[in-house]
Amino acid sequence: MFVFFALYASLQFHSLTNKSGTYDEPIHLTAGYLALAHGDYRIDTTHPPLLRLWAALPLLFMEDVHADVAKVHSWSEEFYLPASYRYASEFVYDHSSGEKRLHAGRIMIAALGGLLGVLLFFSSREWFGFWPATFVLGLFLIEPNLSAHAGLITTDMGAACFYFGSIYFLSRTLQRFTVFNVAGVSLFCALAFASKFSAVLLVPTFALLILLAVFWRKTLSVPRAFLLTAAVAGTAYLTIWAVYGFRHAPCTISDFRWESDTYFLPPKPKDWLSHLCNWIDARHLLPNAFIQGFAISIKHAQVVPSYFAGEINNTGWWYYFPLAFLMKTPTAMLLLLAWAGICGVKLWRKLVTFELVVIGVALAVYFAAAVGSHINIGLRHILPIFPFLLLMIGMVVFETTTTIHWRKWKIGCLAALAAWWSTTYVNTYPETLTFFNRIVGGPEKGREYLTDSNIDWGQHLKPLKKWMNEHGQKKINLAYFGTADPAFYGIDRITLPGHMSMMAKPESKPILPGFVAISETLMSGVYWSTEAKILYAGFRKLKPVTIIGNTIRLYWIEKWPTTAIEDVPSHKKLKASNFISLADYLARMKWPDQALLYYQMALSLDPKSGPVYAKIGTIHLHANRQPEAIAAYLRAVEHSPKVAKYVGMLASLLIEQERYGEAKQYVQTWLGIDPNSSEALYCLAALHVENKEFHSARAALLRAVKLAPDNLELRSELKRLNDVLAAR
Repeated sequence: MFVFFALYASLQFHSLTNKSGTYDEPIHLTAGYLALAHGDYRIDTTHPPLLRLWAALPLLFMEDVHADVAKVHSWSEEFYLPASYRYASEFVYDHSSGEKRLHAGRIMIAALGGLLGVLLFFSSREWFGFWPATFVLGLFLIEPNLSAHAGLITTDMGAACFYFGSIYFLSRTLQRFTVFNVAGVSLFCALAFASKFSAVLLVPTFALLILLAVFWRKTLSVPRAFLLTAAVAGTAYLTIWAVYGFRHAPCTISDFRWESDTYFLPPKPKDWLSHLCNWIDARHLLPNAFIQGFAISIKHAQVVPSYFAGEINNTGWWYYFPLAFLMKTPTAMLLLLAWAGICGVKLWRKLVTFELVVIGVALAVYFAAAVGSHINIGLRHILPIFPFLLLMIGMVVFETTTTIHWRKWKIGCLAALAAWWSTTYVNTYPETLTFFNRIVGGPEKGREYLTDSNIDWGQHLKPLKKWMNEHGQKKINLAYFGTADPAFYGIDRITLPGHMSMMAKPESKPILPGFVAISETLMSGVYWSTEAKILYAGFRKLKPVTIIGNTIRLYWIEKWPTTAIEDVPSHKKLKASNFISLADYLARMKWPDQALLYYQMALSLDPKSGPVYAKIGTIHLHANRQPEAIAAYLRAVEHSPKVAKYVGMLASLLIEQERYGEAKQYVQTWLGIDPNSSEALYCLAALHVENKEFHSARAALLRAVKLAPDNLELRSELKRLNDVLAAR
């Protein structure tokens, strides 16, 4: 066990200190600190607070950690979540001790990963013996998905630990009803419910296993079953109240209350969940942040942008987690699981062991819930199944060491698979979050199928800064996915459109030629608007110079790559309005040449758009390209002949270029559309002056001044003309 802890600690410490903050870590750490230091549970209520409190515990002993709770009072409920994320990013990245805060919280979560390893060892030893347990513990160390999330401040690893501990102690209790076992299952179940709302899946799992123990195995009497249920439920209930400070309100200095009916999505006409949660909340049976947070998390999970193999939708796919599991699980582990399945059939035929039933029920319930879930943003959401899968592999060692037939061959196969698995881990470490097996082609191909926390969760700003230092790059064009502040890690950058950092500088056009860095999750397009997908579509044809940590594509470009419509994801659904919207934004951002390209693409979809031609004319005009501006406004007037603004601009430009003969018809058209336009009358006066029709010009100017008496330029021109007439 000492060797395990030494290896585990060294692997996790090296990994967690070499990653920048991932997307969700600041919100978890900040929520935990506010709850601990100020009794404020208003920051993101989509998770119970226990694991956040645990992660933030070291911050109470740091002298320079402070939080301005007064800011939270000013947020409106409509913008509560984005405001929370920005506040959390500032809490971590606006201070020199931000790195220390992250590391401290990560170490606390890593400790729970160590606890999970201990539970896995003891359960394996009880069920299959010492050597199978040792083998399983070794595999736990090199399982990339567990390793990746053991050192991050999220609820995933802690939930996996408590979920497994609950099932392990329940199995013990159902076979040996002792005070220790009942206390163990009650404690771990309570910790699970206070850590993550997915713990609700323990309810059907417990119910099935207790029923099997009472009516099939007959290892538990009905009275004891009721006693066990009461102990588990009572402990969980008290623990939930305890982590909220035995207080119903989310905070003490405000009358704020969470209401799921007005958060994210309105309730459906027969939304029984909202009605039930509201009924419980109204009677203060559970803390407001817990019961309404549960309802909010369920509602929020109904519509979540998801990406799989180039497709994007908001409700996910039933096959997402099965395929994600096959892609992100080491090939050696998949083979061992297949072998374990064969062993399970053999053991089942020889004698049906309750341990196999426990593993089967736990896996079936959790995986069935995952298949029906709409949250398809990361394999981490089924992380609790991995300890049970490792337990199944323990059966392989058990069967190998307890049978004589083909024993040497089996031991050889076990050793070969373990060596293969170890080599895979060594080649992946410390980038375990980006792991994909060689069946799918590793991270190089895996990014084509999955994104977000499966590969790019914003964790590679530190390696990006290291690359910049090594290559003498002082500044970079960056489109980054994450909540971390690039400046916190010393990255001087141009913030490109589509950048998703909560601490981003205003977006601006890139400095080219130069390096452009784009996060992999952004390139998938799952969180990008259609306009952003169009802007970056040209990069799909380019080969990056390198890919930092499998997550940040780095390109050297002389000029921004041209977009072809067919390069844009879901290009068949594109409309001219998408290109117009993008071009308008780029024009406001003072990137006119790129805006012109997208206006032209809009015209390829709608060649008779007068407004687009007018926008093109305006860009040429601002660039002092009058001939091009006139050509564009001619087309605008051709397709929108009754829009006074376009006709007037064309007439004014023609007069400015002294093309009076051409201007005459447009001035007349302008006055026909808007006879009370002082600008049109001014242009008419200019035409009369050119033809030396001074009295007609004066009459036009008099009408213009009468319509716009405060226009000093008109008055000045009228005075000048009067002086001319007086001199004549």
